[in-house]
Amino acid sequence: MNLVDFVFRSKEFFKSLFHNLLDRKIHNTQKKWMQNSNILFTQIKSGTTFLTNFFAAYNYLQYNFKGEFDLSKPEKYGAFRITRSNFKDIKNNIDDFNKRFNNSMQFLFVTHHRQHMPDNFYPKTKIIMTSREKVDWLDSALDFKYTKRDKKLSRKKAINLLLKRFKNTDIEQKLIQKNHRLSITLTYPCLINDQDLINAFHFLGIKLNLDQLKKIKKMISKEKIKKVEKEIGHTLIAGKFLKNSSFISENNNNKSNLTIEEINYIKNYF
Repeated sequence: MNLVDFVFRSKEFFKSLFHNLLDRKIHNTQKKWMQNSNILFTQIKSGTTFLTNFFAAYNYLQYNFKGEFDLSKPEKYGAFRITRSNFKDIKNNIDDFNKRFNNSMQFLFVTHHRQHMPDNFYPKTKIIMTSREKVDWLDSALDFKYTKRDKKLSRKKAINLLLKRFKNTDIEQKLIQKNHRLSITLTYPCLINDQDLINAFHFLGIKLNLDQLKKIKKMISKEKIKKVEKEIGHTLIAGKFLKNSSFISENNNNKSNLTIEEINYIKNYF
């Protein structure tokens, strides 16, 4: 490991320790909420934002929320990706929704991190997990996590870190699928298949039909996301970390930025 990579990894390690210490109470509370709700546990860049927004839009329609749907804040409609900055608002939202809708509204708690979830799940806890073909995933994740953010790390080290992350999440997802009856895994192509989406929501006990699905897809489309990003002045995900960019990939020709050598390395990584 060269000096630049060592400094970067050291900073990331200590930052992670510090943040986990600060967020311990938040994560403990989140785990309790999760047990009585639905969980979305995903690889990064495998449809997390799409499913979070889709769930939020369904609740928006189902419970007749007033005003225009706010694509930048799915927590307003029961789809929660908890951070230190929004934890208090989410707690208030949960209390408010339970009172307004007599505990009938379903919630979705979203995370990329197994350690932010309960160690063991209640028998009734429902878990959706998403994943993606490895080379396609790494091509997207490398661009999103490192290239666009101009992080001071060698490309080879970034690829290795991402592959390790993919492997660890993949192992955890397979263990959950094996040990918890109420869990399903969706691959990335399932998110553009209407019947797969309908089946996933039926798994949650939500009666989603094709007309609702088409309406929701328009509400959370790429065009809508770009419009919201323009209005709020930063990307929908990652905010200030992605300058002069969009959360939506601009690579419309499906051409990979990976070299042949990198692709072969990724395919053979175990």
